[in-house]
Amino acid sequence: MVTTETSESTAIGYTRRSHESTERTVSLSAQRSAIERYAAEQGWRLAAVLEHDGISGGKRSRFAALDAAVKIHGARAVVCFSLDRLGRDVVGVLGWMSSAARRGVALHVVGRGVVEVASSSGFLGTTVEAMMSEHYKAHRQLNTSSHHAAPYSGHPEPPERPQRRRAAGRGGETARL
Repeated sequence: MVTTETSESTAIGYTRRSHESTERTVSLSAQRSAIERYAAEQGWRLAAVLEHDGISGGKRSRFAALDAAVKIHGARAVVCFSLDRLGRDVVGVLGWMSSAARRGVALHVVGRGVVEVASSSGFLGTTVEAMMSEHYKAHRQLNTSSHHAAPYSGHPEPPERPQRRRAAGRGGETARL
């Protein structure tokens, strides 16, 4: 029996880690292995794995490289280890996902499956997850910046309350304004 591969069974993998990665960060090779297993479980040919090492999740230029790989290989799916590996920029992630969906390209996350933004619930869930990733990125930047003396607690200091003037009332007593 002769089988022909179609773009329907072709996927692109995407791995990323930022330059601020630590020992707790999932390595690129571990991400790649998980993506390869996932693609095999789906019966897909993994045409390529795009690897971005030392690239911030807030850099939108990586989406152009991903789009080029999808186009070259005629892929219909992009597989990443987790949504935060795709990016830590809400607008960028949602914009890319919407654009990819219009071109017939689905995003899959290892261990989770397809992630969509076409339905209200899919859009809301993905937005919240992407917002948390973006917040985490901002939180890490605040904690690692040398110009901050204390780590970011997640709650800004309340503004100092302005002093209120007191006006003299009858009999010399003061009333708060």
